[in-house]
Amino acid sequence: MVKITGSKFDMYDENDTKAVTFRNCVAGILENGEVSSLGGYKHHHFTTRLQHSLNVSYYSYCLCRKLGWDFRSAARAGLMHDLYFFENTSVDENGQKLLKNHPFRALENSERIFELNEIEKDAIVNHMWPCISLSRPRFKESMVVSFSDKFCAVIEATLGASLFAARKSSAAANSIASGISDAYVQTKETSLYMLRSIRGTAANVIRLACSFII
Repeated sequence: MVKITGSKFDMYDENDTKAVTFRNCVAGILENGEVSSLGGYKHHHFTTRLQHSLNVSYYSYCLCRKLGWDFRSAARAGLMHDLYFFENTSVDENGQKLLKNHPFRALENSERIFELNEIEKDAIVNHMWPCISLSRPRFKESMVVSFSDKFCAVIEATLGASLFAARKSSAAANSIASGISDAYVQTKETSLYMLRSIRGTAANVIRLACSFII
């Protein structure tokens, strides 16, 4: 996975210092099998959970790097903030949506797989603040991850909806063009039939007239 939604950034460009630094920040996380499995979960309607997590990781990294904050912790937390393994529509035995507790599941899974520092823990469990949270984020990097999560959700939804609409419009245009083409072919065939009929009728009329004259 190379493309960041809404950006031309190539994280595997060996000639880009920012790309190399970013990869070093998330080394060991992106390659993890359980993290990679997030690519199998649909997220925000138009993308996958892995793509969304990578987007949040990258934009958190960029903001914190620009501000001189702990961009490594922000990048790592961004990549782990949605580390849960159920569909967003899943419910428990009582019919309650599992999604409402996903920050806590993400923290549990992240702590089980990786060694986290306090910033990473805080950013993961409080990334949905003020909607769902243990408390207000305690670190400025946590606030950046929370902001990036919402920012990326908007980008993904907007671009996804635009592409969906474009595909629908293209399909509709192709359907209309095909219909026009079919109509043209049918009209052409009908016109040729009518011309042949008229020509045949005219020939018969001429022959009949000639028989009277002769």
